[in-house]
Formats: sequence, C-alpha cells, structure tokens
Amino acid sequence: MTEIKRSFYLLIVCMALIIFLPMLRSADKMSAAIPGLDMSHSLVSSPFFAASSKADAEIASDAVSIYELSANEVCAPAPLPETNIPTEGISHVPQSMLYNIALTDTVKPVEITEAEREMIAATIQLEVLGKYSRADQFARPDLKYYEMLAVAQIIRNRLESDNFPDDIKTVIYDSSYTKKGLVYQFSTSPYVYGTDPSELAYTAVDEVFGDGISVLPDDYYYFCASWRESRFEINNRSVLRFVGSVGEFDKIVADATTFYAGVTMQENINAGYVF
Repeated sequence: MTEIKRSFYLLIVCMALIIFLPMLRSADKMSAAIPGLDMSHSLVSSPFFAASSKADAEIASDAVSIYELSANEVCAPAPLPETNIPTEGISHVPQSMLYNIALTDTVKPVEITEAEREMIAATIQLEVLGKYSRADQFARPDLKYYEMLAVAQIIRNRLESDNFPDDIKTVIYDSSYTKKGLVYQFSTSPYVYGTDPSELAYTAVDEVFGDGISVLPDDYYYFCASWRESRFEINNRSVLRFVGSVGEFDKIVADATTFYAGVTMQENINAGYVF
C-alpha cells in the first residue's frame, strides 16, 4: 500500500512539473520584454532560465531602441537655425521656436478681443487640423503648427490690407455671391461657432497677433488645400501674383496647404498679364 501511495505522489509531482514549467518560462519572457516588471521573486531568476532570459532581454532592448529612434526621427525638432529672427520683447519661449520654425519677421502686435481670439483660433482649427483633431496626431506636428501660424497670418495680413475688410469678423466671414450661390473666403467660416479650438490653435493666435511673429511675407492673402492647387490657381489667377510666365505663382507649399501672394487684378493687368 505504501508503494502505491509513493507512486501516486510521484505521479502528481511529475504532472505538476509538466503543467507549471511552461508557465514559468512564459513569465520569464514577460519579465524580459516589459521594462519595469519585477519578477525577481519567482523561479524565473534561477540559473535554469538564465540563458533564455538574457536572449529575450537583448531582443526586447533592441526593439525599444528601434522604436525610440523612429519616434525621434519623426517628432523631435532639429537644432534651431541661425536664421531665426530674435523675438525681442517676448517674455516666453514661443512655440514656433520649440518647433524649429524660422520666422520671416516680427511686427507690431495687433490688439484683439477675446471673442476675436476665439474666432481666429476656431478658423485655424478647422482649416488646418479639422474640428476634432490635434497636431500631435499627425506625423509632423511641427509642419502642422507652421500651417496654423500661416493661416493666422493670412487673417492678419488681410486685416492690415486696404483691399480687405478692416475687422476680424468681417475678414473671416467675407463672402460673395457667384453662380454657385454664396461663397465664403474661408470655406470653414459657417462652422466657426460651435468649434472648440485646441490649445495649440490659441497659441498660434497669440504668437501671430500678440507677439507679432511672421512666417509669411505680408502680401500673402490666400491659401488652399495642396491637393486642389491647380483648380484654385485657375479660378483665382487674376488676383494671384505671377513670377515669370502665366501659370507660375508666388507661393509656399507647406505640409498639406499652399499659401499664395496676392495682388489686385489691376496690378496684374498693369504688369502685362491678360486674363
């Protein structure tokens, strides 16, 4: 009877080893692959698993290094260029400098009301990011922020031009009737109210209007989505500045938006361009 019990206990021990050894090896791999997971109080720290643990840890370490390199290549800003114009009189570090955006100029700040600030920020949000998106959801948030600054400056440039309305609300809601009906200068303006701008959109407004920074020349008044450049240029060629022959325009292509220098139709005619 004693021999039968002994055989029975031995069988139980063997079955336990068969069941639990694979689980222990799996826990060992988990401790190697997940940094910070403390498995030091389990059997995986025994010499029996040492070779496997070291190999798994090296693989996990390589994977983390590759991930960090990819993230840095996409998101980390390069060193600040020497051509950045000093922002004298600005008490904080501008987001444009953190994103390594070279400035073309700094001008006198423009005073705006809180309602106008919110209106401009909502326009920037809709035109560049979309109603519910954030810049950090894009592969290059620095380029998206450049576009946000540029849209804000388009509004400021129009505000300061004799050829556009002289108040922000009218600039944003400027419209005209065409064969297609009512057409807004900013196609997103019907959706401004009801849009909750991101903090970055407000920051862009503050830098352009409050700090007076510029990322475009002061005669840039127009922009469009880059994928519809050709159609935009055909429809608006009479008020876009040409450089060289007809069909070549003074423009800056950003991430997904193209910005244009503008002139009056009469200025183009005086320069010899016929439409």
